[in-house]
Amino acid sequence: MNAGADAIRQEALERRAVKKTTVAARRAYTGARGAALRERDEPRLRLAQAAAAPGGLGIPGDRGLLRVGPAELADLTTGLLADANALIDGIGHEGLRSKSGEKSFIARGFLPPSAFERQSPYMRFALDPRIVHPIAAYLGVVPVLTEIDIWYSAHHPKAPKSSQLWHLDNADTSQVKVWVHLGDVDERSGPLTLLDATTSDVLAEAAGYDFAEGYRVPDDRVAELVGAGRAVALVGPAGTVDFTDTSRCFHFGSRVAEDGRPRRLLMLQYLTPYAFDFADHRKEAAYRALATADAPEIERLVLGAD
Repeated sequence: MNAGADAIRQEALERRAVKKTTVAARRAYTGARGAALRERDEPRLRLAQAAAAPGGLGIPGDRGLLRVGPAELADLTTGLLADANALIDGIGHEGLRSKSGEKSFIARGFLPPSAFERQSPYMRFALDPRIVHPIAAYLGVVPVLTEIDIWYSAHHPKAPKSSQLWHLDNADTSQVKVWVHLGDVDERSGPLTLLDATTSDVLAEAAGYDFAEGYRVPDDRVAELVGAGRAVALVGPAGTVDFTDTSRCFHFGSRVAEDGRPRRLLMLQYLTPYAFDFADHRKEAAYRALATADAPEIERLVLGAD
């Protein structure tokens, strides 16, 4: 094996190892990656700084959460909701339950290929400046769009497990997931429920949280360490848009009650270029092929082409 290939292999092994460590170790690692790649990512840093100009939507850094009512982004979400709900209704509840499998409480991954074309309502939403700018300003760098998906959560009779338990997402040390309510979400629909970023830092330190064996935290342990009444349940009518940093904010979701309305959401994920999932986003970003030569610079960056 030549020296270059060996270095790439070692870097990949290090990323995988650090990914399963503590909050502090992970942040030190991604911070060092960002510093080392600062020259490469100068356009991402410059445009993120410009995106922070006052007047638009903003994600508070101490909370890692922004909630936007249905009316504010209705021109973006109306067509999207119509398309997504027609898709869900066309498959039907039983069809979606069969897609999720007997052991799962959520169906996903059923968007058709047309949803990932540049002019689809999903991609138009994902690349709109009103969505991208607050994310870039919050992260301090123009992010890479890594996933677009519909989640359909229904009641499952077994005890909460997996993402139904408190956790932080491990793909990055700071990321933004955007959730569009495709239907009304109430307390019985299993809403995404989270602690703000500041409270989550307290919990992570008090619990000695790591991303290996201690990845999921029971309800009673969370209540013991941060007290009651801190959780925010993201309920709201169809068209509500939530921006959440699920790598900084402890959260769970999909605990749909037996008599609860299944939860319908569109989920979009934006990672930094320093995420543990990337060796080099320019070769790995899922949607980089959509970035045309004449596209705006920030759009090319979000798609991961540069």
